[in-house]
Amino acid sequence: MILKQLSAAESFVNKNWWSNWIGLSRTIMALSLMLTLLSNSRYTLFFTGYQNETFHKFTHYEFNFFSFFSDFQTGIAFAVAGLLLVASGIYPRFTCVLHWFIAYSFSITSTCMDGGDQVSAILTLLLIPICVLDKRKWHWSEDSSKHSFFAKATAAAAFYLMSFQIFVIYFFASVGKFKIEEWKNGTALYYWFTQPLFGVTDFFKPFIEVLLSSPVIITLLNWSVLVIELLIAFSIFTMDAGRKKKMVFIGILFHFFIALFMGIISFSFVMCSALLLLISNTVNYEFRNINLPTLAFDFSGLLFLSAKKNK
Repeated sequence: MILKQLSAAESFVNKNWWSNWIGLSRTIMALSLMLTLLSNSRYTLFFTGYQNETFHKFTHYEFNFFSFFSDFQTGIAFAVAGLLLVASGIYPRFTCVLHWFIAYSFSITSTCMDGGDQVSAILTLLLIPICVLDKRKWHWSEDSSKHSFFAKATAAAAFYLMSFQIFVIYFFASVGKFKIEEWKNGTALYYWFTQPLFGVTDFFKPFIEVLLSSPVIITLLNWSVLVIELLIAFSIFTMDAGRKKKMVFIGILFHFFIALFMGIISFSFVMCSALLLLISNTVNYEFRNINLPTLAFDFSGLLFLSAKKNK
């Protein structure tokens, strides 16, 4: 009986926790924050002023990346350099802590951050136990190293903790809308699309106005948001890798259209990287040229990647 339990535990943790899906996710998260820092001035991102410019310790937020520099612009420059290093994939065991520290510091320091920045700070923290045990020189290569049971168990615990965190995000994003009258009666998207700050971008307004003119279409789109978020949440518990990949792809499309129509790009990038983490322990992938027949029918082709069995 004990031997069977040990065998089950070993098979449970004996997976590829160091695939380049992890690398792709880390790169997307790093690029998301890097683009935010490069696309906005320090006056937009940070609550600036004489006191903050000369001694920006933020009282109880003293332990943050930006307080190590004499001004915000210098801190931004070093943060961009650090994020570029993370995105390159070199030595993930050393860059993972730096990635979390920058993401965490931005989430507690910036006065212009969104939910994606908070998710990034959490996921980069949960990635540390996995990445510090990563023996690869860069996170795009296949992991051919041997790992102890303890290392695999630690990575497995971190992975399932991340999965549960992602479940909580999508589950409450869906269920939390159930008590809001506009989401129940199917009109919430109408108000979101016409909202001045987070509404649809000017380029797509003519197209969206056509959709808004149809009560049936806008109601179905409204309720589809709730269904998609709920399905993504519960797909985390499925053991069927194929189904999980399909739901991850649907989720990526979902966030792609949020970025396209509403312009919330950095948030969508982070959530796509979170979804990729869910399938990071299934198979390893290598980049290849696009294959149009595969693109039509194979999930891996949709990401311009080719499956390769783990050794």
